Amino acid sequence: MVRQFKAFFFFAFFPLLLLWPFFLQGKVIFWGIPIAQFYPWRSLAVALLGQGMLPLWNPHAGSGSPLLANHQTAPFYPLFVLYLLFPAEKALTFEVAFHLWLAGAFMYFCALGLGLRKEAAALAGLAYIGNGFLVSRLHFPTMVDATAWLPLVFLLTWRLCSRPRPEAAIALGVVIAVQFLAGHVQLWSYTLLLSALLVIWKSAIERKGIGLGGWFLASLALAILLAAVQFIPTAEFALNSGRKGGIPEELALTYSLWPWKILSFLMPDLFGNPARDGYWGYANYWEDCAYTGVLVFLLAALAFLRPQAKRVKAFFLCLIALSIALALGKNTPLFPFLYRHIPGLSFFRAPARFLLLFSFSMAVLAGFGAEAIGEKPLPPATLRRMGAGAAGLLVAALVLAFLPGIKPSFVRSAVTLAFASIGAVIALDLLPRRPYLSLLLLEAELLAYGWGFHPLIAPAIFHSPTQSSKAFGAQGELFRIYTFGPDDYHIKYDLFFRFDRFGPPTLDYWMKLRESLIPQTNMIARTIDHAGVFDPLTIGRYEEFLALVDRLPREQALKLLGLLNVRYIVEPASPEGAEFRFRENPYFLPRVRLAYRAVSVPEGEELEALSSPAFDPEVVLLSGAPASDFPRGANDSILDLHYGPGVVKIKCALENGGYLVLSENYYPGWRVEVDGKPAPLLRAYYTLMAVRLGAGEHQVAFKFSPASFKIGLALSLATLAFVTAFMAWRERWL
Repeated sequence: MVRQFKAFFFFAFFPLLLLWPFFLQGKVIFWGIPIAQFYPWRSLAVALLGQGMLPLWNPHAGSGSPLLANHQTAPFYPLFVLYLLFPAEKALTFEVAFHLWLAGAFMYFCALGLGLRKEAAALAGLAYIGNGFLVSRLHFPTMVDATAWLPLVFLLTWRLCSRPRPEAAIALGVVIAVQFLAGHVQLWSYTLLLSALLVIWKSAIERKGIGLGGWFLASLALAILLAAVQFIPTAEFALNSGRKGGIPEELALTYSLWPWKILSFLMPDLFGNPARDGYWGYANYWEDCAYTGVLVFLLAALAFLRPQAKRVKAFFLCLIALSIALALGKNTPLFPFLYRHIPGLSFFRAPARFLLLFSFSMAVLAGFGAEAIGEKPLPPATLRRMGAGAAGLLVAALVLAFLPGIKPSFVRSAVTLAFASIGAVIALDLLPRRPYLSLLLLEAELLAYGWGFHPLIAPAIFHSPTQSSKAFGAQGELFRIYTFGPDDYHIKYDLFFRFDRFGPPTLDYWMKLRESLIPQTNMIARTIDHAGVFDPLTIGRYEEFLALVDRLPREQALKLLGLLNVRYIVEPASPEGAEFRFRENPYFLPRVRLAYRAVSVPEGEELEALSSPAFDPEVVLLSGAPASDFPRGANDSILDLHYGPGVVKIKCALENGGYLVLSENYYPGWRVEVDGKPAPLLRAYYTLMAVRLGAGEHQVAFKFSPASFKIGLALSLATLAFVTAFMAWRERWL
């Protein structure tokens, strides 16, 4: 049994060694996205679930925003259970480690399904989990999770094409649904593209007509129905976000594969490394990283020495060419043409992420190469010539080290390439006789690349109180803070999340980031609300509102921020230092307030009215709704206020009537009740909420109860029941 599953031990050792500070010292991943997005979102979701509440709404960022509909929160992903069992920061790191192992296991079974022997399949699995696309992205757990499921989706698509039947279609649909629930729609879409290309290719070479396409579409429909509880709220969020019309072309083409970076497929640190001597290439290190390893590259090339499975290998060779062509993005006419003419493609940025398909294909072809060498070893003379070439590379690298003006990253990459080449030649020699020794050499090569790349830190970074949070938390009043766009960018990308270097993994240094309270690090304290937002999906009107704030003169901008309940402005104390100061906003307005004058503004003209120098924050701007004026009563007041995630209850009294304004984002799913009866919910100031009240004392309740979630939940449960009943019937009667 141990011998049969030897490959799984290799897959387990890789994340254990790569993330050894987590397993031996308890340190956790934190840099970049984990501390600013994933930890805040998921810890809030767990906290709400612990209170018996659905994690529907996030009141702490962006003047309120959807939480469950935020796809990357991923509360319905089966492995979200880790966050219910462990502290969020440890669950996040373990999630990444486990999915590396899972990626290897799924790749192993995929390779077996393509006809490879166990040793070759094991090599393909290790090549997949050790590739640069995955290893350089461990700080982005949803990408790691989605990447792990791709080989299983491909395998089940392959089986569906080989033998179309209901069980195969259902299995594929279930796995596609699970991959979607993992939380990264872009890589999910690229996986569907891969499956669709396989179906088209199989239909063409086996002349099965459109039948296979019908089976595949049935699986996709089943997947969407099973995942409807997440799919429909996320689709609603996307259609109400700034991306509803697609990303502008210039932004979508950001992070195209830099052509020179193709050299890094074999020499990953040619242009430096942010964890070592600094990165100095285009954009950032990881977006166009697709390091394969020298042994994988050689085996992929050697796969074509054998005539077996020529069509399959040709498919993956074409896929490599296509993925690189698409990843080049703005550097060729292909991607810009597709961006303009294929619906949905404009929702995504970073064309270099098509390198996912390259990494998958290289791993598969390396498995075929290992199979070929295992059946027919390379001649000794060929191995000697390859060894001489590798030794020549080492001599050249050593000479390069003594030449003046050569960048250190060039020298280091040349030396690394030479030693990796020597190891690859030894592995090729051992492969027919000692395949698992070859696998060990590949694991060593891939670990040497990824070792120490991701900084880890003590979990205290997520639990230690900050001076700013203690000061603000003691005030006992609802208010928000805000960081103007240029300052927010400076804090994030010039001070802390630099692309050229990661910074020291020390608690004191990174607590300064916590002190800045930039979104969503403010959520870690859970007592501070930030009007800013750091999220791929942002409510569209709110995004436009904040863009207007950053364009306006400071005095006018502060008036608009007052509408958002912003009491303090956070800004750097100096251009270079990591110290921050907090300036009070003289136009601060309460989270919930009474107003007496209103004007109706036609749809589409609200931002113009807000930007007018004559704008008065005390006058409620209503979007396309009738407006009235009321005399202010001497005893008008807010008598009681309960403010929670998605539920705001207010008791107020007005002598003559007026408007109750809630500084919370207007979004589908919000409802308002006045004295227990539904009332019209008004959109105020383009993006906030209000309700018109008559004279008297009132109980007002704003509640977030989105129909998209209810419909999605009903569809998911009904589909799950149908699939369960159908499979039980098939098991009993067939």
